[in-house]
Amino acid sequence: MFTQGAQAQVELQEQELGGVSRQTLADFVKAHADATASLGNLAASIALLHAAQEAQVSVQRKFERGAADIVELLNGQSAFWMRSKNECVASPNGDRRGCVCSRRRVR
Repeated sequence: MFTQGAQAQVELQEQELGGVSRQTLADFVKAHADATASLGNLAASIALLHAAQEAQVSVQRKFERGAADIVELLNGQSAFWMRSKNECVASPNGDRRGCVCSRRRVR
């Protein structure tokens, strides 16, 4: 039916299609794994940020009651600021929309 040349070309194209299909599947699996890891990292980062916020609120209250000194207050603010700065920068494309932190002072 096919000439030998045409048959060889069909087989070559089938092999190329198989290779492209395998590469597409591999790329998809990698993208899924990357997205899953990123979501896990985001969840951990949010938990750390919330812990930093709670610590900042706690040290602020202690300072207002006179149970903490200014150094402890500044250390708490510094830790919170560093955590929130890191969370905002964590967006892969630099987009800050949806950033989990705010630049407001916690009271």
